[in-house]
Amino acid sequence: MATAGEIAQLRRYVDEPTQTTYTDAQLSARIDAGTSVESVASQIWLEKAAAYGRLVDMQEGSSRRSLSQLQQQALVLSTTLGGGSSTSAGSRRTTTRPIERP
Repeated sequence: MATAGEIAQLRRYVDEPTQTTYTDAQLSARIDAGTSVESVASQIWLEKAAAYGRLVDMQEGSSRRSLSQLQQQALVLSTTLGGGSSTSAGSRRTTTRPIERP
């Protein structure tokens, strides 16, 4: 069972301070099923990116709203938080190996 601290941390990561979208029980179940709070946050940001995909940029008079940037930023956050299933997250991780000398 996820602790209250882990749930609070996940809520901060995904910018969901209330239980409107995700209840504490739902987040707790996701944390228990996931590998880390960060990986669960990454999955939630992917869900948000999918929802933001239907938004379009619009312009009315001198007012302009670039709503498509929401999806781009959600994908960036997903990758940043370690999205194991994200497209390029695995290719940018730091690796080390022993130095070989002749």
